Amino acid sequence: MVLGKFLHLKYLEIKLFMPTRSPGYDFCSLVSFLDASPTLRTFVLRVEAPTMEGGLIPGVNMDEDFSLASCVPKHRHRKLKSVFITGFCPWKTMIELTRCILDYATSLKHLTLDTTRGYHRRRWGNCFPLGRDTIMEARKAIAAIKTYIEGKVPPKIKFKVLEPCNCNKCQEC
Repeated sequence: MVLGKFLHLKYLEIKLFMPTRSPGYDFCSLVSFLDASPTLRTFVLRVEAPTMEGGLIPGVNMDEDFSLASCVPKHRHRKLKSVFITGFCPWKTMIELTRCILDYATSLKHLTLDTTRGYHRRRWGNCFPLGRDTIMEARKAIAAIKTYIEGKVPPKIKFKVLEPCNCNKCQEC
């Protein structure tokens, strides 16, 4: 919970360094930062954690089994225009946070979800080499995005999903 208000804050970047990947981490707790920043225009969330097997619980239907109650901000956010999440993972509260932003940020224009943890960028004309576990985790995140988020994005929002590159070098890792 954030104490006080950041009345003039326009740009917020949060970096979460997690020593282990814990699907139990409550990303919805970050909503308090959005509530405390009524003039925020850009929100960047960078999640850095080791790769793990697992991810979203199979067979869970977000529309029936998950509630956004834990992510509901106190008011609609009328200034937030751009959201960038790098290290997007297919966990319940990450998906809930993203859907909450879509529901409550009424002026949102751009939403970018980076499934590669920032490694989508090319270095010297080549893809940054990714390990097999990282590629598999990115694929799970992409599947979760397509299943639980893509259909909730209003047409007025420019929605972008950053995926691992398709070069042979990455596929051989």
